Amino acid sequence: MASRLLMTVLLLAAAWTPAEDGQLPEPVLLGRLPKDSVPESSGLALNTKQAHSYWTLNDSGNTPELIAVDAQGQLVRRLSVPNAKNVDWEGLAADSKGHLVIADIGDNARKRAACALYVLPEPDPGKADEKIAPESVKVYRVAYPKDVGAQDAEALVVRDGTAYIFTKEKERTRVFKYALPDQPPVETAVLEFAAETQDIALITAADISADGTRLALLSYAQVWTAAWPKDGKGLFTANLRKRVKELGQSEGLCWDGDDLVISCEAKPGTGGEFWRIPKAK
Repeated sequence: MASRLLMTVLLLAAAWTPAEDGQLPEPVLLGRLPKDSVPESSGLALNTKQAHSYWTLNDSGNTPELIAVDAQGQLVRRLSVPNAKNVDWEGLAADSKGHLVIADIGDNARKRAACALYVLPEPDPGKADEKIAPESVKVYRVAYPKDVGAQDAEALVVRDGTAYIFTKEKERTRVFKYALPDQPPVETAVLEFAAETQDIALITAADISADGTRLALLSYAQVWTAAWPKDGKGLFTANLRKRVKELGQSEGLCWDGDDLVISCEAKPGTGGEFWRIPKAK
C-alpha cells in the first residue's frame, strides 16, 4: 500500500503543471475501479479512516452497499447497508460529524413522490470484523415542493448539518436544501429552494472542501470549483474555475485536501477510470 501510494505521489508531481488563470489543472489518471464490484460508480466521498482512500457506491439495480477503494481505485472492502434500498443511489457525502450520507435521489423519469437520504456513522474498512449496524442507519424521506414537482438529481453536499441537492437538468442547475434533524421525522420533509444558475448544467456529482470554503461540481464534460459563500449568495460564481475535459461517464467527485478525485462508470470489458485533479482548490 505504501509503495503504491508513493508511486501515485511521484506521478502527480511529474504530471502536474500550473494551469492558466481561471482554469483547473489537467486531470491525471490514477487507475481503474474493479469492474465486478464497482460497475457503476455514482458517488464518491473521502474515507477519513484511511489516508488517500475513498468510499463509493453503485446506482440503481445494484446492491445497497458502501465500497472502499484505495488511491488507485482498487477494492479495499465492501459493506452492506442494512435497512436500505437502492432505488437509484446517485450521491454520497461526508459531514463534519463522522457520518456518511447516501443520496437515493436519481429519478430519470421524474416520477418519484419522495426520495431518501441514508445517514450512518462512517465505518472503518480496515477492521476485518466491521459491519454496519441496522440501528445506526437513519432514513430521511424528502420531496421537492409541490410547485416544483419530482426532479432528477445526482449530486449532494452536506455542510453544517444541512444537505444540499443539485438537480440534473439540461439548461440549468437548481439547488434544494434540507436541515437534517437529529432524528428522522415520521412524515416526508419538503426540500427548500436555495439557488439556481443557467451557466452550469447536467451536474452528476458535487462536494465541498473539508474547511467549507470551496464547492466542486462535475458533469460528463466539465469540472467547476467556486467559493462557498457565507451569505448564501453567488453560489456558482464566486472565484469560479473550470476544466473542460470529457472523462467518460463521470459521476463521482470528492475533495482530498487541495485535490479533486473523480470516478467513472465502467466501460465494456474494463473498470471505470479513476482520476485526480491536483491543486484544484
